[in-house]
Amino acid sequence: LFAYEATLRVPLIVARVGGGQPQVGGGVSQTPARHIDLVPTVLAALGIRAPEGLPGSPLMSHGRGDDDAAATGDSYFEALSPSLNRGWAPLRGVLSGRHKYVDLPIEELYDLSADPGERNNAAGRDRDRVRVLAARLAAFGADTGMTGRVREDADAAARLRALGYIR
Repeated sequence: LFAYEATLRVPLIVARVGGGQPQVGGGVSQTPARHIDLVPTVLAALGIRAPEGLPGSPLMSHGRGDDDAAATGDSYFEALSPSLNRGWAPLRGVLSGRHKYVDLPIEELYDLSADPGERNNAAGRDRDRVRVLAARLAAFGADTGMTGRVREDADAAARLRALGYIR
């Protein structure tokens, strides 16, 4: 329902199981993982070169935990179920480095290094950073275009009913 670190920050554990020599050690990366980084991470761990143009980057160099090869770039996030189910504003945002911008009717901006608990909304004090991050969010092209709830047509409702999703 929300876009705070308590719900967005989910641990990702990557381990090699079976085959080959067991690896000693490992590492922890503080770099946020993005879904688009999972396939490049698995390919790198298997020693397979990623296809040209594949988005994302390996989270760790050869599974050793090196942060220098960790993913870089902005991360897009959204929580649309409150909008779809409750008529609330669509919740979208971007995480860029240590800053998080949440696009809501009352914008939110957090410096996660100084305020990891996201208690102090800095949007009113740092309008320049809000403009930069709002532009980065817009660059994702994820305009929801949502105008509120829409009723399914009779055919779609019948198919959903047959699958057990609605009564």
